[in-house]
Amino acid sequence: MRRVQHALALVQAAVKIRVVSNQVRLFFDATSIRLKQQFSKSHSIQPLEVAQMPSREQLQVLLDANPTDEFLQYSVAMACASEGNEEEAVERLKTLCTVSPDHVSAWFQRGQILNRLDETDEAREVLLAGIAAAQRVGDSHAEEEMRAFIDML
Repeated sequence: MRRVQHALALVQAAVKIRVVSNQVRLFFDATSIRLKQQFSKSHSIQPLEVAQMPSREQLQVLLDANPTDEFLQYSVAMACASEGNEEEAVERLKTLCTVSPDHVSAWFQRGQILNRLDETDEAREVLLAGIAAAQRVGDSHAEEEMRAFIDML
């Protein structure tokens, strides 16, 4: 029993969970995958598979069914950005910032994308609004990150 507990503790230590911008992302390193495979062989348990992120189309279907879901709005915008459609991402984030002015991540991402699009003045304005949102919700970490980003502009 101690051996099982020890193996589980090692797996839990190797899997890092980080909450970023209202999203939970699991980071699996090679050690955790190896430990899971060894543990599953010795205890007749199938190893966990690393889930892939849903496609933009899948996210859009979910958003169409739940158009007021802020997480889905943000996710679709970020999927647009990751596909290289940054103009659409900015527009989607702008809409999200309008309907949810305290969505700090939307402000920050919108500012970063605008900067990549060489819209530095607008990026600065958006980031200043994002700092105000971060102050309203008490997110000092995001506030510091946006201030540092503005300093780099």
